[in-house]
Amino acid sequence: MSIYYADSSVLVKRHVLENGSPWVQDLFDQSSENAVVTSKVSMVEVLSEFYRRIQENDIELADCLALG
Repeated sequence: MSIYYADSSVLVKRHVLENGSPWVQDLFDQSSENAVVTSKVSMVEVLSEFYRRIQENDIELADCLALG
């Protein structure tokens, strides 16, 4: 098992397809038994990034709402 720190850019890659997303999705795969940690402020940063991408029409609001 490995321990990884995920900042907001990594967390966004988990949900939005961009360069590096496949690696991040493998990192979060339960079968990898990795531990991923982050800071509390990452939640605000990720929401801010999603909002920016919605405003720029890069992603749909419905897709963000489906995340959780």
